[in-house]
Amino acid sequence: GESRSDTTIDTSPSTANVTEGISVEANDVTIEGVTVIGPSTDSPDYATNFGVKTRTSSDDGTISGFTIRDATVRDSGNVELQLSDVANALVENVTLDGGDSPTGTGIGVEDTSTDIADSVTIRDVRLVNNSYGGIGVFNATSSTSNKFSVDDLTLEGDLEAPNSVPALYVENENDNTITDGQITDNTGELTRRVLIDD
Repeated sequence: GESRSDTTIDTSPSTANVTEGISVEANDVTIEGVTVIGPSTDSPDYATNFGVKTRTSSDDGTISGFTIRDATVRDSGNVELQLSDVANALVENVTLDGGDSPTGTGIGVEDTSTDIADSVTIRDVRLVNNSYGGIGVFNATSSTSNKFSVDDLTLEGDLEAPNSVPALYVENENDNTITDGQITDNTGELTRRVLIDD
């Protein structure tokens, strides 16, 4: 888009049978200079709503080279930006705003039962009005028999998370680092780590 103030994708009307503002199913996709208004809590099955979501077209696929920068994603009802089974992904200068009725995280980074989300960099983001956490790093199955995980997650620059919930919530992570970064304005826990043991 031209800029986040000039270009808007609005999927918020409650009559629309939409669960994702933007669905990314191909490699090397860049979303830039846009505001995405998600399906909201008024739409059907809002608990599965996402503002922007990556998804593979097969059980063993990975979305590679996804970038979102200079963008705002808001009012999605659940998760503003869901990164599922991504590799070499970049989130930069993005605002994730859950709005008045949030139910999830600003950013969700997740593996499925067959893949690992690998090499994800999150840089200079603002996460507001997220009821579950600013950034959630999840094992999708939450099962001891499926110990897949997110590998090589890097947080850089400023992470502004003025929420009363954890800024960073992590399950079953590997090789995740915070590099030259700081978490600011968070009134809840800075991090919460949950490991699922064998």
